Amino acid sequence: MKRPIALLCGLAICAGPVLLGCSHNECNDSSVCGDGNSNNRNGSEAPKKASGPPFTFTSRESDPWDACENGPGRVYPKAPPLEDIAAHVDIGAARTSAEVAAHNKRLASFDSNHSAVTADRTTIDLTLQGKTGRAVTIQNISVDVVDVKPTPATGVRVRRIGGCGGSNFSAFLADLDKKTPTLAFKSGENAAGKMRVRGFPVQVTESDPETFTIVAFTTADVHTFSFVVEWSSEGVRRKTKVNKDNGTPFSVASGNGAPQYDYQQQDGTFTPPQFKMNPDDPLGDPVPIEDH
Repeated sequence: MKRPIALLCGLAICAGPVLLGCSHNECNDSSVCGDGNSNNRNGSEAPKKASGPPFTFTSRESDPWDACENGPGRVYPKAPPLEDIAAHVDIGAARTSAEVAAHNKRLASFDSNHSAVTADRTTIDLTLQGKTGRAVTIQNISVDVVDVKPTPATGVRVRRIGGCGGSNFSAFLADLDKKTPTLAFKSGENAAGKMRVRGFPVQVTESDPETFTIVAFTTADVHTFSFVVEWSSEGVRRKTKVNKDNGTPFSVASGNGAPQYDYQQQDGTFTPPQFKMNPDDPLGDPVPIEDH
């Protein structure tokens, strides 16, 4: 079976800043990482007032319907009729970029109206950028699980089937099924063959941001979560919670517990899925479903 295309290469184009950055921003044991002023503080100095973080953050999730990004599809907690899903998911024959954009907008509205959640795994490009030229040290990024609940039996999981080839993955994986999810780097290189940042701490400035690609995945339940960025700058060390750009937490759902279908675009039919995500390698080839 063909592996999905270069997921993160495609994401890098959409995400703007260089995906995961290059290792020149990665601090090491001999680096001075943002706390250079901490030893110069006078004990009588008044503590600094809490304010917003000295960096900005934006996020982009990959399209769960994009078969060329190995799109996992959506879980609809309260299933609309399959024919309604087909009418919105089916992009039809090749179209102009304007028509594709209009189609994607209608599909996004349909998904929102039906409270759809990305299935199995969601790939998030989290971009952190300093507000000035002074370096901010990103000490760590952790996962804060806000809520966990079963996938409703009244729901349905649908994936749009398509074919692509080649792969080049570089991401931090977050297994939401674990009691305390942590980020684990899956090694990779950028297009120039340089290793990407693969650990913490990492420095960012206004002119030198970093984009961390994080793949959060689950094999059970519906998970709602945020990221927590631990940072330091000018002797101050704090944590900042990061959600979607609209302020809402991220979410991902397993299709387990609900009917599941693959939508075959070539003939407009729904079939039982033959493959599922491999939890040991969520970005790799899916594995066959037994007794599908």
